[in-house]
Amino acid sequence: MSSQETFSITTLQRMCAMSEYLDESDIHMNDKTVSWDGNIIYYKNKKPTSTGNEFLIPIQVKGKEYNTLPDSDSISYPVDIYDLKNYLKNGGVIFFVDAISKSEYIDKMYAKILLPVDIVHIMKGKEKQGSITIHLSYVKTVRELEELCVLFKENRPKQAMVGVGKSIPDYDNISNFTISTLPTPYMNPAIAIAKSPFKYMYTKKDGIEIPVLLTHLVTATESDWLIKIDDKIEQRYPVRHIYALNQTTTRISEIIEFVLTEKSQKTTIRYIEATNYNFEAVFQASKIIVAISDAEEVSLENISLGKNFLEEIQTAFTERFLAYHKRIVQLGEMLEELNIKRSLFKTKEILDVEPTIFFLKKGLVEMQVLSLPFQADEKCGLYKQIIGRRKLLLEYEKIQEDGYIIRNYLKDGKRIAIFADIPDGKTQKISSWFALRDEDISDDI
Repeated sequence: MSSQETFSITTLQRMCAMSEYLDESDIHMNDKTVSWDGNIIYYKNKKPTSTGNEFLIPIQVKGKEYNTLPDSDSISYPVDIYDLKNYLKNGGVIFFVDAISKSEYIDKMYAKILLPVDIVHIMKGKEKQGSITIHLSYVKTVRELEELCVLFKENRPKQAMVGVGKSIPDYDNISNFTISTLPTPYMNPAIAIAKSPFKYMYTKKDGIEIPVLLTHLVTATESDWLIKIDDKIEQRYPVRHIYALNQTTTRISEIIEFVLTEKSQKTTIRYIEATNYNFEAVFQASKIIVAISDAEEVSLENISLGKNFLEEIQTAFTERFLAYHKRIVQLGEMLEELNIKRSLFKTKEILDVEPTIFFLKKGLVEMQVLSLPFQADEKCGLYKQIIGRRKLLLEYEKIQEDGYIIRNYLKDGKRIAIFADIPDGKTQKISSWFALRDEDISDDI
């Protein structure tokens, strides 16, 4: 046995000795048993004066030297495929790796529960490899070591059927299930389950609990955040928090994402491609992006992003990226001037008719004289302007040789119209029509 493994076993024995429930007497130094280094003895009702309530938890202990101890809560380590097959045949193991400093007398213990469900998932498609890399979690306290042992003890009997030729159902194919996991600091049970590095799912069939293969579990909650950007923006936006094992994503207005990677404690910002999203949501997100691009102070729920992080975000904005979002903001503001609801459209529908939006602003907001493709003798009439799947009914009137003014036909007062139309592309002229305004009806009466 190497000096690293001797040091590691001593550390694990010391942790067990400090526990009221764990006994280290069956952890063996220089153990020659294939794939194992003995057992942790777990006592249900604390260490006994008499035997009868103990449970043996098989273990494998390795040591790994580091120039600098890892500061993350997880490390990787290769496990021989031969050992994994042995663990599967014998109901599992808790695999320990002690990270040891080369220069100081300090270490950090990491562990991975390898129950049959875990091993089947790890080995899937890799059975012919010499080894497979696993990810182990930092065991900070004796209490956490006890919880690992309890979880192993509770779930090992339930997985006895795994590894003997019976398939494990996928969780997509079940509706009722139970989950066994470790305690976490999260009050919301769904978040706690998503964040736990060890979790096992079961479904019942004929009164028997059957393990289910659970590979990735994600859950989400919704709220709204107050966002302040200099003196340009101060309003609440819908926010979705998405929780996965080692990552938490905060999605603002369905478009902007702040992604916290918990291993590195690094936060990145990214933007979801949104041409098929509702234009109102994209407009609100684009306003935030444009405002952030030259902002000096940004806060989320009154917590400042910090100058360095803000500068990092601004540096990541390319000219093309900003030009796109400035374009979205411009089009959104023009729709507001036209009194057209942004929420009626997908983003692609607005981008596809950008020239039409500019045309409508000139005619309906700025009241410019426009050139329209009608016959010289046509003095007035109605036509439809199509935006996405919506139709805007416009009234035109010739006021000079080649110039028309347009009006929103249904904007001022109630009108009754009877017409027949002939489709001829995106601009549709009304071929036969007449209309009555309120005042016309009063005059006739």
